[in-house]
Amino acid sequence: MNKFINFTIFISLFLFSFYANSESSPEYQKLLLEKYYSSIDRYQKQEKNCKDISKVLPREIFSKIKINSSDLSVVLGYHFYKSFFECTATSRSEYFLVAPLLALESKKAREMVATSTELLMFDHKALIQVEMDYSMLDARLRNKLSTIQKLKSPFLLLESFELLEAENKSNDK
Repeated sequence: MNKFINFTIFISLFLFSFYANSESSPEYQKLLLEKYYSSIDRYQKQEKNCKDISKVLPREIFSKIKINSSDLSVVLGYHFYKSFFECTATSRSEYFLVAPLLALESKKAREMVATSTELLMFDHKALIQVEMDYSMLDARLRNKLSTIQKLKSPFLLLESFELLEAENKSNDK
C-alpha cells in the first residue's frame, strides 16, 4: 500500500511538473497551434473527400421495404448525417485530442477553440436531432434499414430524396 501511495505521488508530481513546464513554454504553445491548425486542415480535407465520394442513392434501394414519404425524409436525414459523421471521424478525433489542450492556454485560445468546435460539431448536432425522430420509427423498419450498406456511405441528400420520393409516388399509382 505504501509503495502504491509513493508511486501515485511520484506520477502526480511528474505530470504536474510536466504540465507546468510545458504550459508556460512558447515552444509548447507554438506546437499546439501547429497541431490545432493541422487537425482543422485534415478535417477540411476529409470533409471534402466525403462530399466528393457522395452519390445519389439508387432508385431501388428501398425496393423490399415499404416506406412512406415522411419516414423517407427521417430515414435519409438520419443516415445522411450518420454516414457523414462516421466518414469524418478520424480527423475529428485528431482535432479533439489537441483542441482542449490549446483551450487551456488562454482566453483567446478558448474562444478560438469554442468557435471551431461549434463548426466541427454541426453535423453531430444535426445527427442527434434527427436521431430522435429516427428512434420513433418502427424497430423492424430500423432493423431492415441497418442492413442496407449504401446508407452507411456518404450520399447526396436532396438528390436522393427527390429521386426516391418520385419512385415512391410512381409505385403508389
